[in-house]
Amino acid sequence: MPNKFLNNSPNPHEDNFDLPRSSPDRKKLVLHKKEFVITKQVLGQGSYSTVRLATDKATLSPVAAKIVNLRFHKMEFEQEVRALRTMDHNNIVSCYHAQIIHSRKEGVIYLEYLPHQTLYDYMQKVGKLPFSEAVSIMTDLLEAVEHMHSLYISHMDLKPENISFDPETKRVVIFDFGLSLMVDKSNPLSTVFVGSPLYMSPQVLLKEPFDPLAADIWSLGILFYEMLYGVSPFSECKSLDDLIDSVAELKEINIPEHHSELVQCLLKDALSTDPINRLGATEFKDRLKDLTTSVDDIDDNDSDMNMMMLM
Repeated sequence: MPNKFLNNSPNPHEDNFDLPRSSPDRKKLVLHKKEFVITKQVLGQGSYSTVRLATDKATLSPVAAKIVNLRFHKMEFEQEVRALRTMDHNNIVSCYHAQIIHSRKEGVIYLEYLPHQTLYDYMQKVGKLPFSEAVSIMTDLLEAVEHMHSLYISHMDLKPENISFDPETKRVVIFDFGLSLMVDKSNPLSTVFVGSPLYMSPQVLLKEPFDPLAADIWSLGILFYEMLYGVSPFSECKSLDDLIDSVAELKEINIPEHHSELVQCLLKDALSTDPINRLGATEFKDRLKDLTTSVDDIDDNDSDMNMMMLM
């Protein structure tokens, strides 16, 4: 039976995926695999794929070719293509084309080339971010996640290593949808426990049925905390067992008082251990905008001034 995600291909040894619809201002999508040349230059290595630099033969523009071994990771490949072909957002990596090469049992996803460092690299260099920059980055991420969640797609591995950041233009781009889940509206709870432990919601880490969309918000809450304070709320945990024990006993995330009360309340609501009380993407974004209006984008290096403005 032909794969429902594939078009018929003139080459019996290859299948070519449908491409997502694109708005007029997005880059033109390349339609044929022969327009790409994959080089030997490795851009990145993940748990189930290798990303190499490729070139669009028609325009000579750089493209990222994500190569997946289908012997072991066919499900992840199909999940990623399914998610990418559904979404269209400036802060989500663009997918140009995808194909299966049967002779090598490989899947290839041709993606927007992201030449800039990851948000993780940037945070390692600068430590905690200025308040206005942290809010700007988080607002853009929430715009992307709001779009994602409106399509019932959960990323399931939101962390700074999976976010590209350009310090000059301030553009952030979420990538690596290999662990993404399509959420069933009629049965939204999942038992697919994946992700990176430091960014896993308590339910995922403790292997309890969980809401994938709420799990994404927890990950963003942890990231926002790291941007504002320069450390993880679980920085004292020395092992995975320590982390699991800490989360199992957790009633509420401890928020340092270095920021205004509004900031602390926002973080507590984004990091509610009860997913029913955790913010959704839209509410998180709206409250973030209200927050910037309240503090008038004052840098958090003078937290006392922030506090005074809120009195």
